[in-house]
Amino acid sequence: MSAPLSGAAASGRAPRHVVGVALVVVLISALWAAAAPTASQAKAPLTTGFADPYYLSPDDQLRDFVLEKTAATGSSIVRMNLLWRTVAPNQPLNARNPADPGYDFSAYDGPIRDAVAHGLQPLITIYRAPIWAEGAGRPAGTPGGSWKPRPAAIADFAHALATRYSGSFATAEGTLPRVRLYQFWNEPNLTTYLNPQYENGVAASPAIYRDMLNAFYGEIKAVNPDNVVITAGTAPYGDPPNQGAGRFRPLAFWRDVLCVGQGKKKPKPIACPVKPAFDVLAHHPINTSGGPDHSAVDPDDISTPDLGNLRDVLRAAERGNNTATAGPHQIWATEIWWETNPPDGFEGIAVKRQARWLEQSLYLLWKQGARVVINLQVRDAPYDKQNPFGDDQTGVFFVDGSPKLSATAWRFPFVSAKKPSTKGKRLIVWGRAPVDGRLKIQRLSAGKWKQVASTKAHAGEVFQKTLKLPKNSKLRARVGGEQSLIWGGA
Repeated sequence: MSAPLSGAAASGRAPRHVVGVALVVVLISALWAAAAPTASQAKAPLTTGFADPYYLSPDDQLRDFVLEKTAATGSSIVRMNLLWRTVAPNQPLNARNPADPGYDFSAYDGPIRDAVAHGLQPLITIYRAPIWAEGAGRPAGTPGGSWKPRPAAIADFAHALATRYSGSFATAEGTLPRVRLYQFWNEPNLTTYLNPQYENGVAASPAIYRDMLNAFYGEIKAVNPDNVVITAGTAPYGDPPNQGAGRFRPLAFWRDVLCVGQGKKKPKPIACPVKPAFDVLAHHPINTSGGPDHSAVDPDDISTPDLGNLRDVLRAAERGNNTATAGPHQIWATEIWWETNPPDGFEGIAVKRQARWLEQSLYLLWKQGARVVINLQVRDAPYDKQNPFGDDQTGVFFVDGSPKLSATAWRFPFVSAKKPSTKGKRLIVWGRAPVDGRLKIQRLSAGKWKQVASTKAHAGEVFQKTLKLPKNSKLRARVGGEQSLIWGGA
């Protein structure tokens, strides 16, 4: 199993163990065009993907199985964790050379080949520094690989990594495919992944992370300027700053990284002596206390409906010229999840609820500016009643590969919401088409489904319409022989 995608502190749990080619092209080409939501937002793209430890399974058949399931959902991104310390436990003689015998990429070459062969785009998330690349004086009890990773060592590794997956690096098995998407670090606002968070009561992790990110960005881009660098996804919840050593609240973390003041009405840029370099800003808008419409209690935490606050901080930094890279920058939600019952009777939610919450999350996150949303796991891990926290049951398929309702919700999301400033007689209907065709929106009336609207749809594209209907209307969408789940009703 891979290392955790979410820290224990993020969820209050024990540590978690952790399609198309055309859509990938759309994602990369649209990367530089997306800005804050506008009147034409309905045309903004939404790309989906999964993070799953089984993408890195040494079992070729299991790996093929989860990749096929990923492609079946219409997703196009597979997020893979690459632990730096496992690739280079000992310092290579030439750390910039991916062929140095000190490196061992064997656990990643095959999975990356397989992902690309399935028409999927690998997103490599790099974290956990080797001992030799950490700063001096790591305190006892501090997680290995988290203590002040040295920017110079990060730069060398970034160069080797991007060179190996440049599309021209040959191995005995043949030339490795190109990787364009590189995410640097995981949840750096948690002590699980980056330390110290504070030093002598003063915020430390934002500045540490900014220096790390800049070193990584420069070398990834030096190998190929078309590579895309995504920031670490921050964990959704933090602790009060006066606690000193725990979790850093994510919005406060990004204000520090991006040099943005708090502001009473809206965030404003402040002086920024060291500007961060990145292409995409990432966050993990996970909800651990309810559905996707539940805001975090603290204004500096960010669950699903709060992503717009992060967008506002990012836009303030861009207005102030506080980023070392030209904006506007996209925002990606690189991890969301809910566990289901079955199989997890300990803390899972009903399968039907998971499906509803996932498609509602896709809409809410897209509405706030997210252009990529990634769910943790495509398929459940086996459930152990004796160790309910050991693995995850957050997939859209059960462990045997049979689909949950959420497999349909993820492939063909469809929701309705009351249009703001109306008296309940107008609904916004939103979704993403799984295939090309004439998309029909139907309403259940007197026991029969009747068409209330239609639109031309293309596979993977978002559609949105405003309809004059009561807010409790029961609706569904159909296109090319496929049907969404039913949304609405009293």
